[in-house]
Amino acid sequence: MRFRRLSILIGFIGLIVFGTTLVNPNRASANSVKFTDVDRGSSHYDGIYWLVNKGAVNGYPDRTFRGSNPLIRPHAAKLFVGALELEKLASSEVTSYFNDVKPTDNYADYIATVGKEGIFQGDNRNFMPEKRLTREQMATTLVRAFDLESKGRHVKINLDNVGISHKENVQILADLGFTTETDNFRPKDAITRAQFATFLYRISTGNVPLKIVTTPYGYNFSAMVDKQMAITGTGRPKTDIAATWYEASRKMVEYYSNPNNYNEDSIGFYQFLKLSGSVGLSEAELNEILADGGILKNKGAAFLQASTTHNVNEMYLIAHSYLETGRGTSELATGEHRVGLDEEGNAVMVTDANKDSLTDIKQVYNLFGIGAADRCPQTCGSVYAYNAGWFTVEAAIDGGAKFIAGNYFEVGQDTLYKMRWNPSTPPSKPEKHQYATDVAWAVKQTNRMGAMLDELYGKLPNVSMVYEIPQFNNTPSKSTLPTGEAIFRIDTNHPHVGKKAKVTADDGASLVNFRTVPTTSTAFGNTVIEKLPLDTEVIILAENTNWYKVKVGSKEGWISGTYLEIEGVEPASFIASMAESIEVNEEVSASQEKVIGETIEDGVALRGTPTETGTVLQELPIGTEVEILEEQNDWLKVDFANQEGWIPVESITINHVVELK
Repeated sequence: MRFRRLSILIGFIGLIVFGTTLVNPNRASANSVKFTDVDRGSSHYDGIYWLVNKGAVNGYPDRTFRGSNPLIRPHAAKLFVGALELEKLASSEVTSYFNDVKPTDNYADYIATVGKEGIFQGDNRNFMPEKRLTREQMATTLVRAFDLESKGRHVKINLDNVGISHKENVQILADLGFTTETDNFRPKDAITRAQFATFLYRISTGNVPLKIVTTPYGYNFSAMVDKQMAITGTGRPKTDIAATWYEASRKMVEYYSNPNNYNEDSIGFYQFLKLSGSVGLSEAELNEILADGGILKNKGAAFLQASTTHNVNEMYLIAHSYLETGRGTSELATGEHRVGLDEEGNAVMVTDANKDSLTDIKQVYNLFGIGAADRCPQTCGSVYAYNAGWFTVEAAIDGGAKFIAGNYFEVGQDTLYKMRWNPSTPPSKPEKHQYATDVAWAVKQTNRMGAMLDELYGKLPNVSMVYEIPQFNNTPSKSTLPTGEAIFRIDTNHPHVGKKAKVTADDGASLVNFRTVPTTSTAFGNTVIEKLPLDTEVIILAENTNWYKVKVGSKEGWISGTYLEIEGVEPASFIASMAESIEVNEEVSASQEKVIGETIEDGVALRGTPTETGTVLQELPIGTEVEILEEQNDWLKVDFANQEGWIPVESITINHVVELK
């Protein structure tokens, strides 16, 4: 994450405007000057003490800085001279630049200096020393002092209430990211001393303010967690332990969904970065970023157009494509694959064996890994690109941005946090649009993408970042990451709770592990309480993902369902066992039930026969819904889009049961 940028939190922000101080012109050190009214936690602390170290300020005799006081124009002149280390003119020269300042006036030498440098030009040669410096005037003096230019960017900012002579300069501050108050710059307000100090510091050092906004959702944090825990079926919150998925506990949901667990200097804070909206970069600046981008080099115009058309953050688009394509060098990115149509009009990747039988063959590009299932990344990614019409790099950039915007941004999910938790859906309504069930998904994405965003934003340090923090009522200040059994959802309402069971084993084992947690992983404090002999009787207390919490005598622990023979429960078929706890949630006109499943892996092969050698009819991406028709050994016959075929049992889970009446 851009730690140097985030080290100064600018409050709810807008422009964190700079502060000043006056008095003794002799150089001072931060160690010799300590202000009683400037706390280390202040957002203006660095700016104020930067000026102290420059010898520009010492403060008032009572050891105060008085940062909230409005800045008057003579004090601004002194601060400019100190910050820029300008050589002061003699006081007598002030009359060469201004009519209303005498050589004997306070700060006449500083005023003469900024007059000579053209920082202050005055209205009809009037400096107006008794006046406060307004925000729009500040913008103009900063642009003049630092020779600031927009460099081709154009950030949308409301200039309606800005004076005509200051409009261009306020626009420049916005374009360079030095102000984020784009809705209302408040141009006629006086700038404060502390705000001006921070402005000088940020422009001099290249530190751009980040904008942090909060979005209140109007309901309790506990209600948001309730909503997550009420999700049924395959959408329940899960956690990944040793490559195995388990249903996650309420405490796990509370930890990962609590915004207060992520501070501005943590990589996890990136989950709040706004991924929608352009950051206002120019084509030249984008090309500078893309200099080492392989096939993406010099494609700044395409990224700029895609960002503008689909309202997607161009830095995010580049970071996403870099990660998916190895900086524009992967086979999918570089057009190494060609796709054509077979006799039935289906898109098929070209090979030496089939190239003569295909028509309308085209070179394809896929820059965001869309459709590139794990089992068939090259084939599936290429076919997807063909069907989407991505026959040029530019088309693939635009298509990727369109896909991202259409699937998430247009439903209001433009941060990783929103994609995972979808807080805009109130607790009274069922959850319908979450990107993942993994409670740690958003944090995992920041770990994956954070370093790349750090690198890209680091190439253009004057680009501001906008973060949107969700706000719930009564949110805990911090949540603790659970350990041990507290990681796992303990389902005490499972139908088998209270039943007797007997330890069994079909794999020839004579003893079965009785564990402290429902996993074989050695992490999370997992230990074997004891090894139970076959036929040991237990009482079922709870369940999690076919692990059962049981009681043996006075001891409680976990046993895999594979090693339990439950009283009164016949070994069930896959369909029956998976559908057992699924509620009927739809009604249509007919006279039976329909079982709907969902693929849990990418690239699931739909085969013509229930064997590994059966003809592959097509490959289904993760999350594909199918109707389950029948079961045969470890295979399920399914219907997908009016095409019947067979898929392995382990590749699917029951989604819901439709009651047909």
